[in-house]
Amino acid sequence: MTYANQISSVFQTLIILNLLSMLYPNLSRGFAASLEEGKRKLAMFMTMANLIVIPLAVGIIVLGPNIIRILFQRGNFTEDSTMLVWYFVIFLAIALPINVGRELVFKSFYSIGDTKTPVINSVICIGLQIAFLIFGIWKLGIITLIVSPLVVSVPSLILGLYALSRKIGLKKMLGKMIGQQFVSTINACVMGVAVYFTLQFLHFGVLIETGIGFVVGVVVYGLLTLITQKQYLKQLKTLIR
Repeated sequence: MTYANQISSVFQTLIILNLLSMLYPNLSRGFAASLEEGKRKLAMFMTMANLIVIPLAVGIIVLGPNIIRILFQRGNFTEDSTMLVWYFVIFLAIALPINVGRELVFKSFYSIGDTKTPVINSVICIGLQIAFLIFGIWKLGIITLIVSPLVVSVPSLILGLYALSRKIGLKKMLGKMIGQQFVSTINACVMGVAVYFTLQFLHFGVLIETGIGFVVGVVVYGLLTLITQKQYLKQLKTLIR
């Protein structure tokens, strides 16, 4: 779990936290201007953020074994250890886009001056996680620790969206937001398949293979996004304005 968290924290620190730090002031200004402008920016930023984070998560999953071998596999850290860490990495990676959505929802509450709802949300989800851990360790064993991050992230996002929708009215936008996340997910999965099969034909050493896999992923996902979500690539240039 420690090794998996090290890998996950690198991407969270370098990409996700910086991305959210860039988006929050813009989102706050949108809500300050008007409720409709704030909702529009929330929908756009949710799509924009996961346009980056969803393929990142899929890439971490597909290239995860290679990344772990490069960073840790030496001495008593064997191939079996690599695969065990990878199982943890998979669930942490799946949680990344969900966490981004949750953080944007929470920041929307802060932008409208509501600090109470995010706290209530967090308390409820912590309670759910504690109950899951107590029950899971008894019934499921080590798998409980692996899926625990998702047990917090998924209900937190759902409850947050529900509360925010009741407060500011998001029903008209939710369908479009979910649709765009679905398109990004399909594109990222196609990218992941392309990278996976590319790696099967490479025999240049783990470092070079990882680099080639990364380039293939960027090219494939970039082309798919250009075809299916071209308008969001244009909007990506305006995120820091």
